[in-house]
Amino acid sequence: MGSTIEAYDQASRTVAPRSLVATPSVSPPGVPGLDVSGWQTNVDWAQVAANGAKFAYVKATESIDYTSSRFPSQYNGAYNAGLIRGAYHFAVPNKSSGAVQANFFMNNGGGWTQDGRTLPPLLDIEYNPYTATDDTDTCYGLDPGQMVSWIADFSNTIYQRTGRLPAIYSTTGWWTQCTGNSAAFGTNPLFIARYPSNIANGPGTLPGGWNSYTMWQYASSGIFPGDQDVFNGSLATLQQFAFTGRALAQPVIGTGDLNGDGKPDLLARRPDGTLWFYAGQGAAGGSVGYAAGVQVGTQWGVFDDLLMPGDITGDGVPDLLARKTNGTILVYPISPTGDGGISIGSSLVLSSGWDAFTDVIAAGDVNGDRLPDVLGRRPDGTLWLYAGTGKVDGSSTGFQAGRQIGTSWNIFTQVIGIGDLDKDGWDDLLGIRLDGSVWYYRGSASGYQPGARASANGVVAGDLLIAAGDANGDGRPDLLTRSSSGALKFSAGAMLTQPAFGSAQTVGSGWGVFNRVIGAGDVTGDGAPDIVATTTDGNLYLYSGNGSTGGVNKSYRAGIRIGWGWTGFTRVLNAGDFTGDGRPDLLAVRTDGSLWLYPSTGVVNPTTPSTYSSGIRIGTTGWTDFTMLAAADFNGDGMPDVLATRADGTAVLYPGVRQTPSSTSWLGAPVSVGPGWNVYSAIVSTGDSNGDGRPDVIATRPDGTLWILAGTGASSGPLFSAGAVIGSGWNIFSSVTGTGDRSTGRTGDLLGVRTDGALLYYPSTNVAAVANVPGYATTVVAGSGWNIFG
Repeated sequence: MGSTIEAYDQASRTVAPRSLVATPSVSPPGVPGLDVSGWQTNVDWAQVAANGAKFAYVKATESIDYTSSRFPSQYNGAYNAGLIRGAYHFAVPNKSSGAVQANFFMNNGGGWTQDGRTLPPLLDIEYNPYTATDDTDTCYGLDPGQMVSWIADFSNTIYQRTGRLPAIYSTTGWWTQCTGNSAAFGTNPLFIARYPSNIANGPGTLPGGWNSYTMWQYASSGIFPGDQDVFNGSLATLQQFAFTGRALAQPVIGTGDLNGDGKPDLLARRPDGTLWFYAGQGAAGGSVGYAAGVQVGTQWGVFDDLLMPGDITGDGVPDLLARKTNGTILVYPISPTGDGGISIGSSLVLSSGWDAFTDVIAAGDVNGDRLPDVLGRRPDGTLWLYAGTGKVDGSSTGFQAGRQIGTSWNIFTQVIGIGDLDKDGWDDLLGIRLDGSVWYYRGSASGYQPGARASANGVVAGDLLIAAGDANGDGRPDLLTRSSSGALKFSAGAMLTQPAFGSAQTVGSGWGVFNRVIGAGDVTGDGAPDIVATTTDGNLYLYSGNGSTGGVNKSYRAGIRIGWGWTGFTRVLNAGDFTGDGRPDLLAVRTDGSLWLYPSTGVVNPTTPSTYSSGIRIGTTGWTDFTMLAAADFNGDGMPDVLATRADGTAVLYPGVRQTPSSTSWLGAPVSVGPGWNVYSAIVSTGDSNGDGRPDVIATRPDGTLWILAGTGASSGPLFSAGAVIGSGWNIFSSVTGTGDRSTGRTGDLLGVRTDGALLYYPSTNVAAVANVPGYATTVVAGSGWNIFG
């Protein structure tokens, strides 16, 4: 697969910059695998397995007349070596209908069997490699509507013959161009192709209809023969995917108290379809415990979603909902047996059409009527509320008609209802993104409030979120997570002071060659903040940023020299937009004590120093007397000001003056800010770090602690609140700077140059020093081996 991608799809790969870029990881998180075709001869499958591969897709057919002579040996060789394997078909849509090619594929090796070792059939549809001979284009001469119809014809034929939807392999670029970015196939598993220079950047924007990928082809060569692939989940979920054709949204679910002992329990499904009950045992040693699992059912492999929303039937005990792959939802009443166990009653079909959703979420009481409700997420990101009726009879199937209550929820790999975490009377939601960040959505009478990043120390990308209920008995709902290694971890719900910054991201190396690294804001005008840096011999370099998504920095392009002669300065810093032209400028202090403004031009020319205009002297003498300088609109008048500190600990503010044709002064008379600033060794940022819309001062102390002095924006009175510590260990850096970003929610990010030359990025959570926000205590291991469920 992917024979056309490097030639046609530049969007699927990025060229590695020449310098100062983080080294790519060996492979993405998940289960490693590969895909092969007739081009790979004499594959040593035993060695492939020894190198860690767990699955393989093998080319079986192409168009209507090609079968791979190597398919039998590759398909069976992978199986005999212990790999889960599947077959794929290379589509040539201008040769026949989708049904004809699907049947050709099925008749020549593209079948599927429910043995837990065979992956669903796969359609490889990508750029046309035969444009030079077939007189068509990269879309095989089909317009988007025709292409969507062709894919649907192929997919429906496979489904009719196997009972499973085929997976679809493609790139976002091809899908956008040739299907019009159709969202019609969100229920088909997605095998995305993209070859980034930095694996941490992920597979990028996904095609329409999918909010997550099932598999990712991330490189065309590597440790395995053929292409390098990864499954987005654990080995157990890969096994479940092979068994059912679709990964289960929630293989382990929090259920509340099922057996009547007052402690919340768990249900979990194994890939073989057995269902297991784990009775909660409450808190013990700072964690929570569960009794040994008891099997309570079989043949649950027909379901692709399980959830426990509460008492749906109105009989006073919680019920289990299960969704079949055809979209039918069934309810199973549960009863305690009196000996600590449970029994599951006969099912009742509630309704159909639920396959429109990627997952169904037990949300608790969303609308305040004290009845359990559920939410559904569609592939397009819309969120739908199905309010509970509290009864299942001839007049009600348990829920009212659905209504849309949100958009863009497809940014999350998982969303769960976690109960009333902040104890305001409304149940809340948690979501986890691809980068592993956990987001909290507070319920209210008017719906869910805007999301905020939640403190969830120890939760990483790929973890399964499980609503634990109040497992430790402290009156607040808790969180369980299952790692890809099978560890079950417990996090107590609490009101906490949230960390000021997310985890460090390494975005470069070799930065020790610079004596100054400055987060300069968006110098190039492309919407992404950039870096300027100076060397000891006076050269000025620009490193254009690639921006950030979801708190993940997408690194920087190779450096370009944009100036020279910068040796005569004692300090250079980001000034913000001093000139009012929308571009970020620089301030610099010369050795004679004068202060100079260098306006940004937005022009990047490596042969001429044109990125910044000639300097304008805006201060005559005395600026070398200050120990620290920082620029931002501290007084809220729309103009950048200059904060300057002295060795005796006093600080003054020079307010910026709005320029007119007759202006001769850029700064107003200094105003005293207050004493005590000599406890700090450097001001590293003046972005908004606490989310109140005003610039704050982030400063380091010699002991490595990081502090915030929150800006008040006051025109009179204290300009900053008292300092509060928000971090430690920052003395590992030779320099720290803000990014200069002025985008909403991103102004407080930091960049640090470690003493070994590594460049690290810290995304701001925008709640620095904000106490009493809902979150979770540090995780404690509560069990192991839970990756058997999927």
